[in-house]
Amino acid sequence: MEMIIVIILLGIIGVAGAEFINQAFKGFSSIENRTRIYEEGKTGLVRMEQEIHLAVPNAINVSAGGTTVSFGLIDEIAMRTIFGEYTEDDPCGTNSITDQTAGLSRNSLVSIYNTGWKTFSGGSRLYTVTSNNINPMTLDANISASSPFKRFFAVRDKCVQYQISGNVLYRLTADVDANGIGAFANPKPLIKNIFPTESLDYFNFQAGTSNSNARLSIHFTISVKGESINFHKEIHIRNVP
Repeated sequence: MEMIIVIILLGIIGVAGAEFINQAFKGFSSIENRTRIYEEGKTGLVRMEQEIHLAVPNAINVSAGGTTVSFGLIDEIAMRTIFGEYTEDDPCGTNSITDQTAGLSRNSLVSIYNTGWKTFSGGSRLYTVTSNNINPMTLDANISASSPFKRFFAVRDKCVQYQISGNVLYRLTADVDANGIGAFANPKPLIKNIFPTESLDYFNFQAGTSNSNARLSIHFTISVKGESINFHKEIHIRNVP
């Protein structure tokens, strides 16, 4: 009788212990999943923020429905060697500008007074430098509009797009030259298992004014194995060309 009682008690303890261990493993798994989700979302947001901060003023576009954001990029390496401000009062109608410090290398791409995405993507205010590291810099075409602030920006030869499709965030690129931008291609997955946050668009763009920068808001949720984390970010973008 005593042996039977001991066996029964050991069985009860075993069942309780197994359930305790099972709950502990579930807890560890939940923490691990949430950590992975957080790191993936954080890495993706940091990547997007770093690039969007370098957007050419007004060269940004969010698609209807907010699933895609496209933007041109300032060539920050080239901008380290130049001031980005020309000395002429009104170079409109001419094909040269004089920077306050130095010139850009041949074939560099320059944006002067870009006022919107269509202007940028169509290339009407993009120019190619035809001289080589000298002032004044000569351009491949006459300047069609002058910046009220005498500014210009060196532009990268690649345009970036973030696109959400099939619950995956992709990064795509397109070639940029003085004629505008080409087709976006070469999608690279950046974040998987991505879903909308409530009724918010993934990307929402608010144009800037003379007193405030433009803003791009990013909202998304990552869900993996029953664990979900919401991510939100507001990125300020320069909009004075």
